[in-house]
Amino acid sequence: LFFFFFAFSDFYGHDVIVEGFAALAKRRYVLLLLKTFIPSGWTPTIDKQSQAVNTGEDDAQGQYLRTVQKIATRAGVWNKVRFCGSLSLEDLRNLYGIANALINMPARDGFPVTFAEAAACGAEVVTRWHPAYAVPLVEKFFRVLPEHEPSVLARALHEVLDQPATPEKRQAMREEARIHWSHDSYCRVLLRVYSEALV
Repeated sequence: LFFFFFAFSDFYGHDVIVEGFAALAKRRYVLLLLKTFIPSGWTPTIDKQSQAVNTGEDDAQGQYLRTVQKIATRAGVWNKVRFCGSLSLEDLRNLYGIANALINMPARDGFPVTFAEAAACGAEVVTRWHPAYAVPLVEKFFRVLPEHEPSVLARALHEVLDQPATPEKRQAMREEARIHWSHDSYCRVLLRVYSEALV
């Protein structure tokens, strides 16, 4: 199981992810879970015709959803794509725990909270590079792709399955998240910033 956790928009590279996943799914039994922030207006579902139910206006999100569906259907993997909306904190933690990897391929980005969550759960991350990711957590523990191409992503996903992170690496990742990316650490940094601003 691989999963992707962002709003449904072409900004986040679902098309590249589905194409990369399709190359892997031809040789391995895998599922792709698109964990989305479901907006009001459309609800993606899977049926025999590979059609999504779009209950709102024909907006950009709905059009992009259908584009991704067409890519997955042509590649023969739409039946291996699932959608997931809001989850409880416990279920979200379990999702990080059972997934082989979190896939992250946005066009541009700040540092996403999903990285800290994944690391805290010891989950692997496959991501394209952005300058905001230049921190030890990403550089030491994540699989950073040199190119934003489906074939490169497919190779990385193969590696995740064939050479998963060791228990020692997962524990080190959790510790890095606990020390540098926890709520308490954020609060300490903010208090320091506020104190320096007052001087």
